[in-house]
Amino acid sequence: MRERSLSAVRFASLALVVTAAVLAGCASPLSGPGFSDENATERALAAEEAFVSERLSNATCVDEWGTDPTVVDREAVVTDRSAEALSVNVTQPYWYGTAEDEADDASRARYRVTANATERVGGDAVSPC
Repeated sequence: MRERSLSAVRFASLALVVTAAVLAGCASPLSGPGFSDENATERALAAEEAFVSERLSNATCVDEWGTDPTVVDREAVVTDRSAEALSVNVTQPYWYGTAEDEADDASRARYRVTANATERVGGDAVSPC
């Protein structure tokens, strides 16, 4: 009888260790201070807004522009994760006006976000001219 209760105690102890490990974040390799899904999506959105802003501000045909949502919402979704990085798909709305035209559009891009960098690895070219 005593042997059986020791096994039950060992099993319960093992279950507590496994539960504590899962709750400590082992299931999310890049979680932790300063690097969460929310942090990665915010960084990817900020990088895409900067990318679009740079393209529109340097376009010689553009008289006015903005990156506030008009017909499409800003959006970011973590699509993949590894031990080193998160892959984030983003949608960044923008609008612009030229002498002949006005347009509302959105860029779509994919970012690789690591603890130290946010890199655009694919997406739409923003070329209004």
